[in-house]
Parts: sequence; C-alpha cells; structure tokens
Amino acid sequence: MVLAKSILILEDDLRTLTAILEGLSVLEDEQSFSFSLTILTDYTQVEKVIGISSVPDFNIQLKKRGVTKVILKEYADLKPFVDELVSTIENMLRKMPLSEEKAYNL
Repeated sequence: MVLAKSILILEDDLRTLTAILEGLSVLEDEQSFSFSLTILTDYTQVEKVIGISSVPDFNIQLKKRGVTKVILKEYADLKPFVDELVSTIENMLRKMPLSEEKAYNL
C-alpha cells in the first residue's frame, strides 16, 4: 500500500507547470508518501488555492476573495517562484493528515 496526498494545481502556463512539477518531484523523493496531482487551468472550480499569478492586481483580487497564500510568479526567473511554492506546499502537507482513504495498492 502506498500513502498519497492529493494536491490540486491551478496553472495555465505549461512552462511554469513544468517547473512546478520538477520542484515537486524533488520534494516527493524526500517524503514517505506519493503525490496524487490534479491539474486544472481554471480556478472557478476550487474553493482553496495558492494564488500564483504574475500579475500583482490579480493577486490582490485573490486576497480580496479570501485566498490567504499568494506567491508572485516571475516568468523571467521561475526558480525562486518554484522554490517558494514547493516550500509552501511542503508546509501545508505537514498539516494534512495521512489516511488510508488516500492510500492505494500497487
């Protein structure tokens, strides 16, 4: 049985998504569980998100809508953005309980 934690990623830019997935793959290697990822390009279906817009005004709008975690994305240098995002996800994962409901058999 493999324990997994579900993560929903909302990102519409493939280059950014690639960088995020590369960062998460390193983090996953350091964990005793696997990630179960869902990727959407539309935020309207989700209630809790980490805002990751490159447009400061969009991030401000997200905060007004109740999003508490917002990270400014810089296309010119994605590494600091990805590092901060992966760190934020890692901190959130520590607070998420592991349950056999989220486990699957190989």
